[in-house]
Amino acid sequence: RLGEHAYASRAKILTGAAVLCVAGFLGALAIRVDSDFLYYFDEKSEVRVDTETINREIVGSNPFYIVIEGPSPGFLKRWEVLREIKDLQRFVAGLPGITSSISLVDYMELLESGLNRTGAGDLVIDDEGNIVPAPKPRSFLEEPKNLEPVLSMIATSPATFKSVVTEDFGETNILVRTNLSGSRRIEETLARIRSWIGAHFPAELRVHLTGNLVLLSGTESDIVAGQIKSLSLALGIIFVVLALMFLSVRIGFFAILPNVVPIVLFFGTMGWLGILLNLGTSLIAAIALGIAVDSTIHYMARLNLELRGETDQVAALVRTVRTVGVPIVYTTVALFLGFLTFGFSSFVPIQNFGILTGFTMAASLGANLVLLPALLATTKVITLWDLVGVKLGQEPARTIPLFAGLRPGQARIVVLMGELKRFAPGEMVVRRGELGDEMYVIIRGRAEVWAGDGQERRRVAEHRRGDVFGEMGLVRHTERSADVVAAGDLEVLAVDERFLRRIQLRYPRIASKVFLNLTRVLSDRLQRTTEQYVALVPEQRATAR
Repeated sequence: RLGEHAYASRAKILTGAAVLCVAGFLGALAIRVDSDFLYYFDEKSEVRVDTETINREIVGSNPFYIVIEGPSPGFLKRWEVLREIKDLQRFVAGLPGITSSISLVDYMELLESGLNRTGAGDLVIDDEGNIVPAPKPRSFLEEPKNLEPVLSMIATSPATFKSVVTEDFGETNILVRTNLSGSRRIEETLARIRSWIGAHFPAELRVHLTGNLVLLSGTESDIVAGQIKSLSLALGIIFVVLALMFLSVRIGFFAILPNVVPIVLFFGTMGWLGILLNLGTSLIAAIALGIAVDSTIHYMARLNLELRGETDQVAALVRTVRTVGVPIVYTTVALFLGFLTFGFSSFVPIQNFGILTGFTMAASLGANLVLLPALLATTKVITLWDLVGVKLGQEPARTIPLFAGLRPGQARIVVLMGELKRFAPGEMVVRRGELGDEMYVIIRGRAEVWAGDGQERRRVAEHRRGDVFGEMGLVRHTERSADVVAAGDLEVLAVDERFLRRIQLRYPRIASKVFLNLTRVLSDRLQRTTEQYVALVPEQRATAR
């Protein structure tokens, strides 16, 4: 019933699939790519609660570094460079998600505050002899001449400061602590920092951001690029293999569609439900594609077997669904339930992986059992193995006029697009009085044409390899005028209007040559008939006299 329904309702099925694909595509546009490791845990899980407590009460748990390299040793001792570093820290402190930062300048300010305490108890008397409050010491950032004492203090023990600056003052780093966890927020923050550095830092200073957090931010673009590359490569290879296997770009396209639809629905569901595309969910599409294409190849290979010698397309589809559809259903349901068990996990990526993979498996099952039969309902399927298996004898283009100008491989395709019929010796091929709509081309063997009944029955012609008979049935759908009987083992190609339409649609270049050859065959037959008639007229006139 499913095969019959797919054939009868193919227009509705194709329309429904198109609507679902559009909805899936619109949903896919709303997908958010974000590698947020906190998102992997439930909101009430211990890991997530403790991390959020650290971020809120103590210090940011996710640090990264801003590394600054000078063009030469000692370059970072310059007052203007240290001032730029401090300005960068002030800018970073104002960004969302930044909790603190520490740099060489912070260490130097701490040293300077210690140096300034040595005179904290001194009394200051003005010019009139009055005791006044001691003036607040100016920082080296405000007064460049105060920088030298601080640098001298660092020079006494450079190893103490190796975590923030090299001994030759050629490279330093700023440790930035954040409570950021999602790759999208991280990338936005890093982009603002890079933009500020590019606008304010001198060109001779090389600045780059590094650390695990920075590497995490790069996964967003990598995931998107990886999805595009992996799926495009997989679909491309599968398409090429199927197109070669079934000798048609159109068949390859039809075969790949039921594998594309579940992937589009998968991405659309993620977009509509707000599920993040991350390292876990990015694996689902490739897994689903591999399983779905296996079912597609099994289905199409079986359909090809059922179509051999079969003129009823519906019957072939029904038998295919009955024989291959049941194992496909069992396999897919088993996989669906297996993946669905992951939905009971407390780890969010495993949950999403199981549920989304199960959903995609169900979608691929529907596509292979409903959409694929609808696409192939009126399309002849030919495999590479069929092409190799067809034997047309030597030089078919020279010995069979219908194949003139065709390569051997093209001639085999013509045969496979039609219906190859075999008859035993003495078996009737065409019966006089029957309505016919086919023309026959002899591929192998001999056929005899008999006219009349009873004692008047006589053989009027004999056809051999390459000859054509029954052409009036193809052209005018009239009653057969004579009997055609196999004189031995006979193999013929049946040519009807459905065959001509099919080959024109699938292989237009081959069809153009076949149509030209067919026109020549019919013209030759008409010319011979005319010549016979012209030759017969004088004889009839002489007899009448």
